[in-house]
Amino acid sequence: MAFLTSEAIFSEELRHRFATWDRILADPIIACIQASQDAGLLRRDDTALALFNLLADVLDGPSRRMQFDLPDPFNGLTPANFFEHRWSVFLKVATAD
Repeated sequence: MAFLTSEAIFSEELRHRFATWDRILADPIIACIQASQDAGLLRRDDTALALFNLLADVLDGPSRRMQFDLPDPFNGLTPANFFEHRWSVFLKVATAD
């Protein structure tokens, strides 16, 4: 995968494919965030896309650390506990008052 992401720097076609794949993965989650905003569960200060990007950034840490073979990608937690911790942080930021 690292090879593909590196090649995408130089290939407009590959960047376009990455953007398409990203949207295929993101759209259902963005729809859930939008539905949660509509139900008053998540704040409307930010767009559903902005909240999705925040969530993706919060959860992406371990894969980045593993990609570079950095120690302790889950900060001493199990993967499940790491997710729960990151999810709770996201909810603190995104939950409607």
